[in-house]
Amino acid sequence: VTGYVVNLLNTPYVVMQLGLHDFGIWSITGAIAQLAALFDLGITRATIRYVALFHARGEADKGRQVLGVMIAGLSILICVLYLLAFLTSGLLNRILYTGDPALARLLAMSAVTMLGFGLLGRGLAAAATGKGRYVPANIGLAALAVSQVGGGVAALIMSPTLRNFALGSAIGAAVGFIAIVTSLLVDEGWIEIGWPKIDLVKEIAVYGLKGQVLGGADVIFLQSGKIIAGVILGPSAAGTYELGSRLVQGAQSFGATASVALGTHLTRAYAIGGLAEILVQYRYLTRRNASVAIFFPL
Repeated sequence: VTGYVVNLLNTPYVVMQLGLHDFGIWSITGAIAQLAALFDLGITRATIRYVALFHARGEADKGRQVLGVMIAGLSILICVLYLLAFLTSGLLNRILYTGDPALARLLAMSAVTMLGFGLLGRGLAAAATGKGRYVPANIGLAALAVSQVGGGVAALIMSPTLRNFALGSAIGAAVGFIAIVTSLLVDEGWIEIGWPKIDLVKEIAVYGLKGQVLGGADVIFLQSGKIIAGVILGPSAAGTYELGSRLVQGAQSFGATASVALGTHLTRAYAIGGLAEILVQYRYLTRRNASVAIFFPL
């Protein structure tokens, strides 16, 4: 929620400094990065589930392996995206209407940097959430959101150009990632990472892909229209689309946050008491989830 609130507050300033055209170029870049993030195969969502499951069962070694699978998988994805961003600058230039392949490459690399630090940060926070350490994880994620936005705004104050804004946002994401790691280290003392085992990799991949169907549909719903508008009508159309979609994303964040807490809790309950333990709590907890996730935003 912090991320979307901060974005809504800073958006008028960013649009005023960049202009709707350049703001639209950045929006298209971000949309492409978000679609590319679908290739994480739902690892972050699976991390929450499996860490919660193994932590509740007292299987600390498997919990560390889950963290290893997550970091290895996301690291491979990020490296591939960096390579694609470097190799496809000509195509990106035609899509983004920058008129400068070097600028298009810089924007893509900056977007991948933000995406990479965001995915790894959320993955580490997911592991902490799975262990029931919900508050420190969310403090770190809030810091990431504020730092990323603050980096872009600070860069615009220094020089109101799209190049500076992209670099500032990327640097802010790096600082925010450090904030997440620091928050988790203060809370837990260390972050233990295990060597990935092939059987666990397969299990996590299967579970992640199942959940990715819903997550992927959501991302496509919000991002594909932006890209289509930008390619057919121009960057200004994509910028206008982005302004409207931010309100939708803000409302959705309430539901996503509440459901993560609910899913983690019920996973731990299942690990300890089986299906019967879930049935005891299900009606009460889902009613509370609906009150937070549906009625307030509506």
